[in-house]
Amino acid sequence: MKKQEPFFRRKNCRKDKYRNDDYKSDKCKSTLIDCGAAKKWILLAGNILAAWVILTLADAAASEIAYDIMYIKWDSLILTTCLYCVLDILFAACSVGLYARYVLKMEPGELYMGISQKCVIRQNIRWYMAAILLPVFLICFCILFTDGSLYRENLLAADLVYAICWSVSGALRCGFTDGIVLCGMVLGFMKNKWNCMETILISGVLFAVFHFGFPTEGFITEKMILMTATLFVMGMAFAAVTCATGAIWASVTMYSAFSMLYGRTYILNIDTERDFNAIWNYTMKNENWLIAGFSGADGVRVGLTVLLAFLVVLLAALLQLRHSEAS
Repeated sequence: MKKQEPFFRRKNCRKDKYRNDDYKSDKCKSTLIDCGAAKKWILLAGNILAAWVILTLADAAASEIAYDIMYIKWDSLILTTCLYCVLDILFAACSVGLYARYVLKMEPGELYMGISQKCVIRQNIRWYMAAILLPVFLICFCILFTDGSLYRENLLAADLVYAICWSVSGALRCGFTDGIVLCGMVLGFMKNKWNCMETILISGVLFAVFHFGFPTEGFITEKMILMTATLFVMGMAFAAVTCATGAIWASVTMYSAFSMLYGRTYILNIDTERDFNAIWNYTMKNENWLIAGFSGADGVRVGLTVLLAFLVVLLAALLQLRHSEAS
C-alpha cells in the first residue's frame, strides 16, 4: 500500500526546482497575498498602539516630574512649564529611538528624523517660510474679513512672560512630540510597505483620531464633520510635507507655528467669546460655524479657512513629490 502523504504538505503550492513544473495554484497565490496584506495591517496596528503608548507615557512622565516634583521644590510656574516641554520631547524622542532600534530594527534616519541630502534646510527653505506665513495669513484673514473687535489685555510683567512661555512651550511640545511619533515613527514604518498616497491617507486618519475632540456646545453634526475633515486634511498635509522634504522638521515647524500663533493661545486668542485672558484677544461677532468653527476648545482651528489653507499645502507637497518621482 502506498504511504499517504501528510495533509499539511501542499504540493501544488511548492515550487520544485528539480522538475519543470509551471503549475501553481491560484488559490495558493491568493492565500499568500491575503496573508501578506493581513500581516501589514497587523504590524501597522501594533505600531499605532505603540505610538499611542509612547505619547501617553511620555506626557504623563513629563507632567509628573515637572509639576508634582519640580513645581513643589522650585515654586516657579515658568520654570516648570519649560521643564515639562523639554522632558516631554526628550522622553518621546528617546522612546521612539529605542523602539526603532530594538523593535523595528531601523535607524532614526530611516524614520524621517535624520539629516539627509534631501532634507537640507536651504533646499527646502520655502517650506519653512510657508510654515511661518501660514498662521500669519490665517490671522490676517480673520481680522480683515470677519467682523470683530481686537483687544489687548493689560497683563502684569510676570503674567506676560508666563503667557508667552506657556504658548511657546506648548506649541513646541505638541509639534515635536506629534512629529517624532506620528510623522517619524509611524510614517517612517509605513513608507516601505505602502505606496505614497496610501501612506498619506492613513496618516491623515491617524492624525484625526489622535486629535479628535467634541465641541463644548455638545454634539452638532455639521461642526463635527467640519472638525473631522479639517484634522484629516491637516494630517495628510503634515505627512505629505514630511515625504516631500525627507524629514519631519518642516512639518514640525509648521505645526508648532500654527499652534503657537493661531486660534486659542495665550498670545492671540481668536474666538467668538473672550473667556480667558490672553495678550491679544480678537472676538468675532460673526458666529458662522464655517468660519469660526465652534466656541471654545480648538475654535477657529477647525474652521473652513484652515481646511482650505492646509488643502493648498497638501496639494503643493503632492506636486513636489510627483516632480521628484518624475525626475
